[in-house]
Amino acid sequence: MRCFVGLGLPPQAREALASALVPLRSALRGPSWTAADNYHLTLFFLGELEGGAIEQAAAALEKAGGFAEIPFSFGGLGSFPPRGPWRVLYARLADAGRSAELFQLLREGLRPLATAEGEAGIVPHVTLARARSRGGPDPRALLPSALPAGSWKLGRCSLYKSLLLRSGPVYTELFGVDLAPR
Repeated sequence: MRCFVGLGLPPQAREALASALVPLRSALRGPSWTAADNYHLTLFFLGELEGGAIEQAAAALEKAGGFAEIPFSFGGLGSFPPRGPWRVLYARLADAGRSAELFQLLREGLRPLATAEGEAGIVPHVTLARARSRGGPDPRALLPSALPAGSWKLGRCSLYKSLLLRSGPVYTELFGVDLAPR
């Protein structure tokens, strides 16, 4: 099964982000928008895992139990690739480097399972939309400050199963570890 390790956004942050994006969603009808329930920060994309590899990933996540919750806010819109026509629109997370610290903590245990993309590190972000075709208006120019103000905490690190359906992806937590309250 297709798996990744990530941190789900708390409900209040998901709701604030979804509300702030209403004008942008109205202005850009072409992209495939991420459902608010699916907003998360991906730490490692693991790809196809089965049996023992799933157990190995779950065991590696145990280290996250001693890691403190990660305070964050939204830090603006970005896109992949960073220049030229965008393919993925995202919200940057400002977290003072804490998600990168968690990435490093878990890296040794998850490295044998992660895809090549996971080797370089992370860009803390929440995927908002994927372009279905190239071209069209640049969402960063339309609403450069569309993201909500406020701060929240990432409090759970999870191993997710990702099922890709025509209607959109469905993420199911297979195993999770609560981060220590601050």
